[in-house]
Amino acid sequence: MSELSKAYPHKWRPTLRMIVVAMLVFVLALPIGSIWLFRFYDALLVRETESELIMQGAFISAIMRKELTELRFNSDRLNQAMAPKSAKQSDLILPQIELATAPILPRREDAKPSLQPIAPIIQRVGSALLPLLQDAQKTTLAGYRILDSEGTVVAGAAEGGQSLAHIKEVQEALNGTYASVLRERRSDSPSPPIYSISRGTNIRVFVAMPIEYDGKVAGVAYLSRTPSHFLR
Repeated sequence: MSELSKAYPHKWRPTLRMIVVAMLVFVLALPIGSIWLFRFYDALLVRETESELIMQGAFISAIMRKELTELRFNSDRLNQAMAPKSAKQSDLILPQIELATAPILPRREDAKPSLQPIAPIIQRVGSALLPLLQDAQKTTLAGYRILDSEGTVVAGAAEGGQSLAHIKEVQEALNGTYASVLRERRSDSPSPPIYSISRGTNIRVFVAMPIEYDGKVAGVAYLSRTPSHFLR
């Protein structure tokens, strides 16, 4: 070995072929990685949307409970008790929807005629809350319905006086249990082609939260919203 070789030992360097192959692999993996990242971000946005609806529903429930207490609403006419909780459960409601595994249900069914009259006090509270919900909707973009203990709409942008008791998530809430689902969303205008890689653009999150009063179900806060998507 010459003195020059000892002074400057040989270092390994990738060949041109290796560099080209590595670049091709990176270019091929980039779209796949991007799709996975978009799907992961979609799941986060769905859970964030459910979390926001939970907070709004809790606020509506608190106002409803306060109004019923001040009006001394008689809970004897309420039949359904809240679902019992185990010793490990708390009042904290956490998001439950996993976008990757949750089924996407069909669009929500239309309301049906109500067979039960609305209690005057419940109707009075619902009418008082309606302007508040309409004002909040301008900012939150969520859909609001307040239902009585029979599932009849007492406050909402539409369907007032009609029943939603036949809706799956509403039935669970009327039985005293929080429920949330994903449902199909159909837009009147076609979405841009790039939206096709996002599962969250064609769904809507529905949340049904029982309104507790004196340990019983006095009604349901029924909320819905379309999640944001990664482009927005």
